[in-house]
Amino acid sequence: MEFRDYYKTLGVSKTAGDKEIKSAYRRLARKYHPDVNPGDKSAEARFKEVAEAYEVLSDPDKRRRYDELGADWERYSKAGAGAGAGAGAGAGWPPGGFGRTQPGYKRTTFTFGNLSDADFSDFFKQFFGGFDIDGGIFGQGVREHEFAQRRPARRDIEHEIEIGLEEAYRGGERSLELVDPDGARRRIAVTIPAGIRNGSKLRVAGEGTGRTGSRGDLYLKVSIRPHPRFELRGNDLHTVVDVPVTVAALGGEVAAPTLDGANVSLTIPAETQNGRVLRLRGLGMPSVRGESRGDLLVQVSLTMPRSLTDRERELFRELASLRGDKVGAGPSTDAGADAGAATGAGENATRRR
Repeated sequence: MEFRDYYKTLGVSKTAGDKEIKSAYRRLARKYHPDVNPGDKSAEARFKEVAEAYEVLSDPDKRRRYDELGADWERYSKAGAGAGAGAGAGAGWPPGGFGRTQPGYKRTTFTFGNLSDADFSDFFKQFFGGFDIDGGIFGQGVREHEFAQRRPARRDIEHEIEIGLEEAYRGGERSLELVDPDGARRRIAVTIPAGIRNGSKLRVAGEGTGRTGSRGDLYLKVSIRPHPRFELRGNDLHTVVDVPVTVAALGGEVAAPTLDGANVSLTIPAETQNGRVLRLRGLGMPSVRGESRGDLLVQVSLTMPRSLTDRERELFRELASLRGDKVGAGPSTDAGADAGAATGAGENATRRR
């Protein structure tokens, strides 16, 4: 039976560490996962190869035995199978042949993670066939349906879930579809608590891998998408509001948005400068535990009036005169202003020379 180079399958060297092996596996598993390649049999086969390689290389015991024998596995396995108890220690692998245990030799129990019997290649089964799997010998007295009942092992799993900032603010419920190792699909409802933070983990008990009724837990790591108008910093929400220069000068009120969709009245003190931050208490992010909320911080962005009437210009000139500001004699277009700026720049450059 043809030797399988698991290192080549994952694209790593024989000296690769656990972190590099796990990274390579995750990258390839995402690429060839059946959900990403529906109906693609070649991708499905490649996915199983990658999973099988990772099953061996991620387990210190399996990897050590695999490295010890390498491409010579068949010679050792044949010697072990025919050696019998009288062949002596070292005559075959495992000692005494498959299905036999010599005094002092400890059997190894392998855990096959999320894969079923059918997902392993014949090479894998023959390579590791002489070792205990939950107390039985693989291929010797363990029927497939019995093996399937014992697997997959109970295991916690972790996935990332992306939500919007509004969903994190209000909370809600998500419907998720999970795919079991045997390909079975199941749908679960997950509650998103109001006030959940980026990077937090939601524990869904009993929705990991394993048999129904004895599954591990599912952990969902929350990732919050950036919002176009609000930014979450700690417990506070930050936003920017346009304020007319007249309101900023004399004081007044403007409408400020909140993350729940409603507008609130924001008082602008007289002589408010551009960029000033005003605080609306209790309108920030809620706490998951129901404690005090954060605040809404509103940054003022001054806006200048456009399309001034003659009377408005007259009033602005009067104001400029009172304050001693030097202003133009009349309205200027954007093009004229640009030309004036360019001329001024040229004059400054001439003076510097």
